[in-house]
Amino acid sequence: MKYRSAVMLAGLAVGSLAFISNAAAGDDKVFSGNSCVPDPGTLGTPFLYFNSIGNDSTTNSLTVHCPFVKDSTSIQQGVMYAFDRNTAAGADVSCTITYGGWHVGSATFAATTQTATTVGTDTGMQQIAFGALLTPGFGGSYFASCTIPPKTAAGASHIAYFQLVETP
Repeated sequence: MKYRSAVMLAGLAVGSLAFISNAAAGDDKVFSGNSCVPDPGTLGTPFLYFNSIGNDSTTNSLTVHCPFVKDSTSIQQGVMYAFDRNTAAGADVSCTITYGGWHVGSATFAATTQTATTVGTDTGMQQIAFGALLTPGFGGSYFASCTIPPKTAAGASHIAYFQLVETP
């Protein structure tokens, strides 16, 4: 009986340590690309491919807006995962992550942005990474606005999914 209690206690301790280490690593959220919505004023042609959103237009770029759902005021990192199929110079998938919110208890509004792009054409998925976005004491929301270049003979560019890592 003592042996069984010791084994159970050891298992509980190890499980607790695993939970603590995961909590310290951050609150990781992943969203599919098809949760992005096309901008109503864009001339591109949106299409859904599995869980991604892409641009099927051969002449116009597509702008989409992707909401980041958060439950913390401190974001360690935001990452968009995209396929860049357009071979033209400067025709990369480009995303701007934006925070906007009111300071709790006052009339102060805060807004911050960061922009990043894919690095040329690649046959594989690329990361569009953003650094920390710290907004202590502010309530508000985050979203990414992304421009997806026109489709070429190499294929259509698309956003597969995006990720947010919050400080616990």
